[in-house]
Amino acid sequence: MTGWANFKRHWHVSWLIAWGCLGLFAGVVWAQYLVDGFWSRGLVLIVGLLLIGLGLASRRVYWLPVLIVGAVMVGLWRGSVATDGVKLVAPYFGHVVTVDARLQDDVSLDPSGQASLKLQLQTINGANASGLIMATTDYSDLRRGDMVGLTGKFDQGFGGYVAVVWRAAVTKVTRSQPGDVALAARDWFNGLLGQAIPDPLSKLASGLLLGQRQSLPANMIIALQAVGLTHMVVASGYNLTVLVRLARRLFAKVSKYLAFLAA
Repeated sequence: MTGWANFKRHWHVSWLIAWGCLGLFAGVVWAQYLVDGFWSRGLVLIVGLLLIGLGLASRRVYWLPVLIVGAVMVGLWRGSVATDGVKLVAPYFGHVVTVDARLQDDVSLDPSGQASLKLQLQTINGANASGLIMATTDYSDLRRGDMVGLTGKFDQGFGGYVAVVWRAAVTKVTRSQPGDVALAARDWFNGLLGQAIPDPLSKLASGLLLGQRQSLPANMIIALQAVGLTHMVVASGYNLTVLVRLARRLFAKVSKYLAFLAA
């Protein structure tokens, strides 16, 4: 009975999350070795999420294999999506191409003024394509959400990027209106910081709270790199915690629902 009682005990959710993450990682790795076309991705994702939900809801030891299998299935889905993205663009590696892509994040500038762009691929030489790519260029007058046309040499990517385009030439920029609403709200808040705090401290505050590293002066970026504090001016968990706590304190006495939405 003692052994069965141990088997029925509840595990802390942190252990379940840890095992789930291991299963997810295994699924992502395994996905690259599967043969295309013999399994339904949508069905695998739905069943995987259902099994994860059952495992988390029960939290008993004997439900752990169910949770792990569900996590592996979700990993297979995610890994297959990434693998397909690479296969789609692989024929263009090593060639000069023209791509259309949407800018997914703020432009990142290095001390020399070189801009790094994180883009969601739309087309390559007019053919539909997908996946995240990174591009470097001398053109930096861009905002998140812009549709950008680039010409440059297409090379194999790294990490979450299916490809990179080094030293790309920006051929066109299309900016929709009103554009990214969240970006407009952030820029409004950044303007208030500039009114309340003098430069360059306002730009440092913007980096700390909003992750706007590109607004920092080049000498400040070099100084932060020298002392190993560059991580302070990216959109990290701590930055988000500060903003969430601020929003909750402002609206908690008015309504807990309003505080939740504001946060």
